[in-house]
Amino acid sequence: MGLLRELQNRFPERGGRRDHAAMMSDFARNALDSPGVAVLVSSLIEPLVGEQERMHSVQSKYYEFVLENTIAGLEHHLAHSAIGEPFGVDTRD
Repeated sequence: MGLLRELQNRFPERGGRRDHAAMMSDFARNALDSPGVAVLVSSLIEPLVGEQERMHSVQSKYYEFVLENTIAGLEHHLAHSAIGEPFGVDTRD
């Protein structure tokens, strides 16, 4: 909760924009104390704020990941649902 509280305290009541460098500094500092924040920073934040070429590559991989998992989920749902029934609910008695 420390990270969330700190980030909330940094945003002015009127909703101003945060300084990117300050945000990255806060994330780096909080990553030292939290393995979860460290993973978030290294796997999601840093790859998406770097150089353009790397950023586009990460965005493309993320899009493919989301698309593949959405399709896999739909395939699973269809394979395990009653034909013609929404969400696999079998209304037959």
